[in-house]
Amino acid sequence: MGTASLARRDLGGVVDNKLKVYGTSNLRVADASIVPIPMATHIQATILQLQKRQQILSKMTTRCRSDHGLASFKPSLLSIDP
Repeated sequence: MGTASLARRDLGGVVDNKLKVYGTSNLRVADASIVPIPMATHIQATILQLQKRQQILSKMTTRCRSDHGLASFKPSLLSIDP
């Protein structure tokens, strides 16, 4: 379904679990194109969660670049599993 599927690269995926495009240094995708399978539901809630995840990842990247950012790193924020 998606033109930039979130999957392992060896399975034909284009985006990793941190929403970064394989083979790039800092290009991320957070839209419906990363959904790898057709959904039998309204896609808006899924896309909103993807955007929230992208915001968290962006904030973590910004914090990690600062001198004091690693102290606020919370790996549990990365999980989007139900």
